Amino acid sequence: MKKVMSWILNCPIPYLVFVIIGSVLSLSQITKLKINTAPESMMVEGDPEKVYYEKIKETFGDDKMILIVVNTDDVFREEVLLEVENITSKCYDIDGVSRVVSLTTVNKIKGDEGSLDTAPLLDYVPSDPEELESVRRDALRNPLIVNDTISKDSKTTVINVFLESRPNETGYSQRITAKINTLMEDAKTRLVDAEIYQVGGSILEVTNVEYIIDDMKTVNPIALLVICIVFLVSFRSYVVVILPVVTGMLSILWTFGFMAAMGYEMTTISAIIPPLLLIIGCTEDVHMLSEYGLGIEAGKNKMNAIRSMAYKSGLAIFLTSLTTLLGFLCVSTSSIHMLKEFGICAAVGLAFNFVITITVIPNLLKVFAVPKRFSEKLEPSHSHNFIDKIENLVTHIIINHRLLVLMSVSAAIIVAMIGCYKIKIDTNFIGFFKESAPIRQAYTQIHKQMSGAMAFSIIVETDTENQIITPEILNDIASLQKFVNPFVDKTSSIADYIQLMNKEMNEGQDEFHKIPESKEAISQYLLMLDSEDVSKLIDYEQKIATISVRHNIAGTTELNMLLDKTRAFAQNSLSPNLKIEFTGETILINNGADAIAKGQVFGLSIALLVIMVMISILFMSVKAGILSIIPNLIPIVFNFGAMGLFGIPLNMATSLVGVIAVGIAVDDTLHFMVRLNKELQKTQDQEAALIQTVRHEIRPIMSTSIGLTLGFLVLMISNMVTSIQFGFLAAIVMISAVISDLFVLPLLLLRVHLLSAWDLMALKINDACIQSSILFKDLRSSELKKVVLLGVIKDFNDSNLIIRQGDNSQDIYLILEGKAEVIIESEEKNEKKLQEFKEGDIFGEISFVTGEPRTANVIASGSVKVLQINKESLGKVKQRFPRIAAKVYDNLSEILARRLKETTRSWANNTAV
Repeated sequence: MKKVMSWILNCPIPYLVFVIIGSVLSLSQITKLKINTAPESMMVEGDPEKVYYEKIKETFGDDKMILIVVNTDDVFREEVLLEVENITSKCYDIDGVSRVVSLTTVNKIKGDEGSLDTAPLLDYVPSDPEELESVRRDALRNPLIVNDTISKDSKTTVINVFLESRPNETGYSQRITAKINTLMEDAKTRLVDAEIYQVGGSILEVTNVEYIIDDMKTVNPIALLVICIVFLVSFRSYVVVILPVVTGMLSILWTFGFMAAMGYEMTTISAIIPPLLLIIGCTEDVHMLSEYGLGIEAGKNKMNAIRSMAYKSGLAIFLTSLTTLLGFLCVSTSSIHMLKEFGICAAVGLAFNFVITITVIPNLLKVFAVPKRFSEKLEPSHSHNFIDKIENLVTHIIINHRLLVLMSVSAAIIVAMIGCYKIKIDTNFIGFFKESAPIRQAYTQIHKQMSGAMAFSIIVETDTENQIITPEILNDIASLQKFVNPFVDKTSSIADYIQLMNKEMNEGQDEFHKIPESKEAISQYLLMLDSEDVSKLIDYEQKIATISVRHNIAGTTELNMLLDKTRAFAQNSLSPNLKIEFTGETILINNGADAIAKGQVFGLSIALLVIMVMISILFMSVKAGILSIIPNLIPIVFNFGAMGLFGIPLNMATSLVGVIAVGIAVDDTLHFMVRLNKELQKTQDQEAALIQTVRHEIRPIMSTSIGLTLGFLVLMISNMVTSIQFGFLAAIVMISAVISDLFVLPLLLLRVHLLSAWDLMALKINDACIQSSILFKDLRSSELKKVVLLGVIKDFNDSNLIIRQGDNSQDIYLILEGKAEVIIESEEKNEKKLQEFKEGDIFGEISFVTGEPRTANVIASGSVKVLQINKESLGKVKQRFPRIAAKVYDNLSEILARRLKETTRSWANNTAV
């Protein structure tokens, strides 16, 4: 990664030209981006029930419809019925409308002296009051019409407009609703005292699109402004504000261009991508700029500070981007089209953000002057910045109140776990809108006045032709409707027609409102009905019947309960030869909600497993990988706990917060671990390294967390309930992530010495040193590097003192490069050179083993690089790499034996003399 950053810094023009070209190409594609809020995108791909639904539609026609509602003081007025007739007629002229059912198209079912009148309810619109009153009576006596096209109080009528399914026609719903809006506005000019509105799936889609566009114009800019203000207050530098905005906006532009080029569409869920890219992108930018600021504060000039920032941050940003990207790719494995596209586009967007960040940030910093805030050097006594105070507080708590942190976090987790058990899976399409939204109020109103605007079908299948019209089967259908009716607004089937006709043929007596006992009577009744009405209720072979269920059950949890009860009733009370199925858009979306729950568990498990494996490989420690998962799990637990405690359902939007929680938490976790790794290379004091890591990382972590928390909370002013819930939960995730990374992670890493794979690959030690050092005998190059990296490498100039005679230090030293001399001082302060050490030689081993004071000075002879190993470091080698430690201790024993032999020989020679 260092080479890549070096290329970008040394040859910026090609990379900046690449960014410009990418932006221009994206801009050329962005106009092709379409918005799709169709319910099909929330269905499970490859769902067998979807195939069944398409088959049922071929038999009975589409169930997609729009309800045009007319509210007035009395529907049965000439001017009202004329407008109903006019709208009905003109709806047929709209391309895509397959059928219209209204007061002007329905038929009477009325007994008249032994005969049955099934003529249209309105052959024409009468003007005579008596005739209008007669029409009223005929309509209200017909239970098939009441609450379907006319309310019981005659104040509301509905024109049911059935639509063809045209999933491949762009803007189909917008076109249909616009045409109907024109008809309604025209009617309102004549019916000034009437309220006319439309409800249905199409108007839901159109309203959803309008709200998405409105949020993108208002909510997202406000969220960005809030983040910028927080960054400006935290860093007191316009550079820290401008650069994240530039990279974030370019990332969004590239992502939208990619979506348009690939034919992906903006959905209710993918509308979250812009704030997501700004948020995660800002995090990476601030970490880079914070590193740049540290370089300036350390006294480096601008160019050296930029290089230091690029080299130190490049790898960390690559790793965090990669882990977050993989987390979102797990979402792309979803069986729900909307979530799959979101996962792909979010992952690609994060990849774009990484490329743009490492290309733009270093090169734009060359243009901007060094921020005054970075060049200021405040004494600790003069530092009154809020972040500085938090920094001191956090380090104090970590070092002095570890038990308190552990108990507090554990208690919070227990409370969150209680909330987790209360989570409900509920994809409520109507619930996407606020209760105050006109569209939701319209749905509530139609439910109170008549039947709900939502529907599904219960399909009753038999094995034999003509069996569906037998008395036994029709009675079963009637029993099934009777069971379901208390839970819904209205059901209708062929059984309702037969029962009503039987009653009317028997002078309207209520005891005859039942299925006739003979199949022949049923067949005669069917012949009297309109063939189009019959074809919507039973198939041509009379093997399958459909029960239309009109309802206002928006939540999948409540709907699942009804379906389960109905299945149990059918299994226990109906003929065993009957096959009962449920179908319709509502049912398929309901299946999607179930898939969300399964996908949530699978996606999060895969994401966490991938992160654990990656960190284990990067830091060459399974323990480090496992420990790193804990602070990433805490935000997830808090997220789901908040959902349960605050009654927020698990749906299409809220299901993504868990993945985002992992992405945000692992981002700061990796930055923290990479920083700790670097600090440990400077000192073997774990506690000191942790304190320095906290001091370096707290500003970017705190500032981004505060800014992003407030940015997410801005989403709560959205028009969409899903965005409000998403913003609230994401804010909780941000708060819990910062607590987890600043308090829990340091405690977990307090006893873990991080050794990274990239340090191992980057370390250069010459072969001569490896071959000549007894300490490294029988060690492979990779094993040697692991020992070296767990020590401290120090550089000494000519005549620098490496060991002072009389000191009580117990470190052992290995010369990696250069030479050193052993000088002993006598009591008369005379110096005598005893020995010279070269590359591969080890010294200090006697005090290392015995703990006795140093017996001589060791002074650098020219430039010297040494490896300093203390007992704690060697203990870490023993703990993490026991086989390597065993070899090192064997070699150390051999060194001590040789020293003893040499000392004995020297003593013997001196004695002999």
